[in-house]
Amino acid sequence: MARVRQEVTLHGMRADVAAAAQAAKSQGKLSANMARLVDAGWEFLREDGTPLTMDELPVAVTLRTGEPQYGVVMQIRRPDCPPMWLSVNSQPLIDPVTERPAGVVVSNSDVTAQKRVEADTRKLNAELEARVDERTRELAQVNTELLAQMTAREKAEAELRQFQKIEAVGQLTGGIAHDFNNMLTIILGNIDIALQRIGGDNPRVQRALQAARQGSERAAMLVQRLLAFSRQHPLEVKAVDTNRLVHDMSELLRRTIGETTSIETVLAGGLWRIA
Repeated sequence: MARVRQEVTLHGMRADVAAAAQAAKSQGKLSANMARLVDAGWEFLREDGTPLTMDELPVAVTLRTGEPQYGVVMQIRRPDCPPMWLSVNSQPLIDPVTERPAGVVVSNSDVTAQKRVEADTRKLNAELEARVDERTRELAQVNTELLAQMTAREKAEAELRQFQKIEAVGQLTGGIAHDFNNMLTIILGNIDIALQRIGGDNPRVQRALQAARQGSERAAMLVQRLLAFSRQHPLEVKAVDTNRLVHDMSELLRRTIGETTSIETVLAGGLWRIA
């Protein structure tokens, strides 16, 4: 609880408030607490920390203007004492003859504990705001990391879906290639039988059967590539004549896409065989 003191001070108007205060002090009209307030060693400060002169003290303002002052909060400092916060009220005593202030009734409340609580509260609020800001920055960083992870996950999922599509196409291709390979086996077998029985007697038929066999062998090579693409057939590394491969594929493409599209191949001479 704040302690409240009421003191009658400065009977009579004086131009020099400090001198009047000292006079009142010497006459015993100031209490011990009020005497300390006007002692030359004290320093008076507003709430914002700016200094108060003796003429700006509530008692001086009331004596000078005749207006009461209420709830003037100020800090009192002295080198040999801890700082003190006071809430000061000053009420004029009007002389009925002159109708001017003849004295002042001063009451002050010690609000040091209250100001200390306010200071602690401000400090706590500042610390809380700093913690909130720090936590907000941490959450923002975590959110950024989560967004980056989500983006990376979406990218990985898209790549996985694409891989699954390719895998499905490979499986479909593998199934078709197996069936086609079985049919080619039958075709090649029958061509070999035809060559053995009737090819030798008729050169024209023999040439036709040889062309059919070459076409079937190229188709078989294509089936092997399809099986390798579908990962159902081991890859066989061997040297390849690039020009011959391109030429054979060109012939196959011409028969596949028809006569509406023309294909032109330019082969280079002296190429090495590659694996």
